[in-house]
Amino acid sequence: MKPRLVDLALHLLRVGGSAASLALAPALGPAPVAAAAIAVFFASFALMHDLAHGALRLPRRANEIALSAAGALLLMSGHALRVSHLRHHARCLAEDDPEGAPARWSLLRAALLGPAHSLALRAHAFRLAGPAGRRWQLAESALNTASLALLLASDSPALIAYALAALAAQLTMAVWAAHVPHNAPPWLLRAAALVARCGSIVALSLAYHERHHARPCLPCGRLG
Repeated sequence: MKPRLVDLALHLLRVGGSAASLALAPALGPAPVAAAAIAVFFASFALMHDLAHGALRLPRRANEIALSAAGALLLMSGHALRVSHLRHHARCLAEDDPEGAPARWSLLRAALLGPAHSLALRAHAFRLAGPAGRRWQLAESALNTASLALLLASDSPALIAYALAALAAQLTMAVWAAHVPHNAPPWLLRAAALVARCGSIVALSLAYHERHHARPCLPCGRLG
């Protein structure tokens, strides 16, 4: 099968466009900086997610490198996420699906236990990975730690804001990546479907979450 280069290009445009907005945002104030930082995170997350599923049909080696690079943008291990996320698709909401566990919790519990759950998922992914996967995860985790330290130590409000946004998004994944998609009320799905018409990856992923589970190798941008 041919690589889905158009989908890859759209992902890169989203990441590049949101990064450019983050670079310009400090002149506009704290709120635009926060919004741009969140936009960079979710644009990068959508790219990593499609790479984790092999949805862009890149050659295997290229996909491994791209997965690691996309994870680095998020201060995450792309290979760790792939392990836990593919287990989620294979054993959706079963007892041995740790990624999906917050979907079975109350919203309050998911919010309170989210940070601990995020760390537990990394440990779980490391245990499940083979030797090569563990090497990838160790290298990516080391890079994440160094990158976080450099971002927080910088003099750039945009870089510091992005580091804080990435940390906050990771520590709340139990809510936005697990609980809400599997428990979204009809009104929220209808609202997400409307927003998805503008091409929002976040809205597409929420509005058509069941379709994603049925066709996980379909790029997020094609869910609608």
